[in-house]
Amino acid sequence: VNELAKKAGDGHSNLRFIQLPYSILYPGALTHKTQKIGQQDMSMIDACHTLGLTVVGSMPYAMGHGFDRFTVSEMLRFALDGVNIVNVGSSNIEHISEALAQLT
Repeated sequence: VNELAKKAGDGHSNLRFIQLPYSILYPGALTHKTQKIGQQDMSMIDACHTLGLTVVGSMPYAMGHGFDRFTVSEMLRFALDGVNIVNVGSSNIEHISEALAQLT
């Protein structure tokens, strides 16, 4: 992604943030080594941190599927452990209230 940003910017990049899906049910952004920096294979999240990018995780509730197996607290704790910012959204006001309670 960083190389594409540099290419689009004619050799320069102002890329500072990356948003990607990341949750307890979809941990691939941290567990799969899909990126290469120099000779080192690393996960997308680790590569972004290495490049100094802020990582925004989306979909911490796994599109609602996480509620079948995990609490709001467990899902948010997992998501916050890997990224800098979590973008939380839900059509259920109780889930939003629980999320806010976890952050205070």
